[in-house]
Amino acid sequence: MSDLKQGSKLTTTHKILIAGFSIILIIIIGVAYILLTKQKETDLGESTPLVGSKGYVVDESNIEEIEKQAAQDVADGMFLTKMNMIWGFKTSKEASYNAYVANDETNPNPTYIEVVLTDNNDFVYKSEVMPPGTELGKIKLAKALPKGNYPAICTYFIIDEETQEVKSTLSIDVTINIEG
Repeated sequence: MSDLKQGSKLTTTHKILIAGFSIILIIIIGVAYILLTKQKETDLGESTPLVGSKGYVVDESNIEEIEKQAAQDVADGMFLTKMNMIWGFKTSKEASYNAYVANDETNPNPTYIEVVLTDNNDFVYKSEVMPPGTELGKIKLAKALPKGNYPAICTYFIIDEETQEVKSTLSIDVTINIEG
């Protein structure tokens, strides 16, 4: 026996099902609307700082102090490089005739460099520690390489003077050209 009677009249069961589905659909649309239009409210006193940030809350009473600290943080993180990017060698057993790397006198920390080949991470050079204001020339490779051009990565290891630990690194692409 069919729930629908002649003349397409809806039974109570059908009316309840349609009403239930309508309510569910209205709830879904309402939740979607709220989620899509809801603005994030941020309470500065309870905000979570970004990873690696200092988590400062700036107001009129501390703005000058925070500006000074921010300027110092930027200065501490600055590092000026002086180097050329294509290092020429007559042979890999001789010192380079043009490789140049310097730790600029304006840098606050000593540094040393390591050079590895890009394609296989083979180590080819490590410098002594360079205080600010010093430079390297006559760079000699630690590994013999056949004639050719080798893409490499020169990484500066910036040293904290107080702890003598690596404070930061900076990597720069260089090309090693072995002429013969």
